[in-house]
Amino acid sequence: MHYFVAFDGTRLSEEAVRRVRSMAHATDDITVATAIPDGDEEFARERGWLAEDEPFEMETVVNSAREEAMSLASAAEFDALRVGHHAPSGAIGSRLRRLVRDIDPEVVVVGSENAGHQMDAVGSVASSVIGGDSYDVLVVRHVRE
Repeated sequence: MHYFVAFDGTRLSEEAVRRVRSMAHATDDITVATAIPDGDEEFARERGWLAEDEPFEMETVVNSAREEAMSLASAAEFDALRVGHHAPSGAIGSRLRRLVRDIDPEVVVVGSENAGHQMDAVGSVASSVIGGDSYDVLVVRHVRE
């Protein structure tokens, strides 16, 4: 089985990776993917992918995101998608959905605080990624303590 996890460094996306790791068998594939807005220092710093005094360099941010994802699921494949700093609403979700179509997983996993409420909220990456009908979807709503 192939799992795809949308990862943005938030607690819910970290929990999504943990859940997939706990469900997956040794022979299963896991792809963890993130979209990083180019030059968005605030985005990278909020996630701990860039130190306070560090200038934004995409390679540094991608490496930090990869390290964090791999610390959660060391056998996973990691993909980082670059999007424009001021990408229009829905751009990140669209890029992730294209990647999902390309890798064709059986299960897509996202973390979303809005699950069961309003998944199609403006700017929601989850609604864009889970919109396909060729895969099952697991929405993580709570972080297990």
